[in-house]
Amino acid sequence: MRFLDLFRRLHATIGKFGILFLAIVVLFLVTPAIVGGLGNLAILSISTGAVLVASLYAARPERSAIVLGLVLAVADFLVGRLALYFDLKWLVFLQSLVWLVTLIYVVITILGVVFRSRSVTEETLGAALCVYLLIGMIAAFAFSVLEIALPGSFASPDGTIFTWTDARSRAAEFLHLFVMSFGILSGSGFSAVAPATEFARNIASLEAMIGQIYLAVVIARLVGIQVAGEVEPPGGKGSG
Repeated sequence: MRFLDLFRRLHATIGKFGILFLAIVVLFLVTPAIVGGLGNLAILSISTGAVLVASLYAARPERSAIVLGLVLAVADFLVGRLALYFDLKWLVFLQSLVWLVTLIYVVITILGVVFRSRSVTEETLGAALCVYLLIGMIAAFAFSVLEIALPGSFASPDGTIFTWTDARSRAAEFLHLFVMSFGILSGSGFSAVAPATEFARNIASLEAMIGQIYLAVVIARLVGIQVAGEVEPPGGKGSG
């Protein structure tokens, strides 16, 4: 109950999209420590679980969404431990696939908020920003699924390939893909790994194009809403 109360208080203070944005920022801050071997893997599990719960809550701000998010977060943790214990890569594949499907559902739902909005509000801007960040996460999990299905799709500049041999290497290798995804999305190109096959390069290029198209379409939509609001008579369409 205290956990639900915390969500309600945060919702009242920063809104559902503020909660999601905060969870993603925390994951961003945790990532360098995990990759560098300075952070505990439990912190990563908590951070990713928080993003999962917050994203589902942002899509549907109901108690059931929080419960579902917690169930999926616990399942995600258990699947990760089972994959490590039994050395089953297909479980890691399943784990990434569940994340991919969940985040796609969340993005589609939140986009509905943006495109149904009749005015530019803090909620609309928060929704648009969160979707942009979630696109980067979706691509990261898509890269993970691709790498597990087709090993060698990504590699470091010196030719080192991913091994997925233990918990820390799996976390570090996924987080390298995470960093690469946002490097592609932002256009900065900052990453310790890069696509190593033509198919992987095409997927990475697709992410870059989606990011640019998303920004163009959403900015046009928000500007259109704002302009329409400014030119509409004070009494609305029925005035006169």
